Amino acid sequence: MERITNKDIEYQLKILNKKSNNPINVWPYKDNIGNIHTFGQYGYTTIHRTVNEGGGVTVLATGLTKREAYNWIKGAIRGIELMEESNV
Repeated sequence: MERITNKDIEYQLKILNKKSNNPINVWPYKDNIGNIHTFGQYGYTTIHRTVNEGGGVTVLATGLTKREAYNWIKGAIRGIELMEESNV
């Protein structure tokens, strides 16, 4: 099993943000409402979405290992792809 790195997660986040028509960059907050990004703390990863100009976020998933976060993001991307396919 391959090791999941922050670079792997960031690459998938870029794809997810593009597919969901959200800004790719996290900063500045006022220009990037809707951006989906991760935050790591105490060895776990949390997936956030920026919701306001002050940098407020909503938690999409929390307490994940890097692999779980990677799989969550890949699942979200696949869900978008399935929706795109069904709307053809």
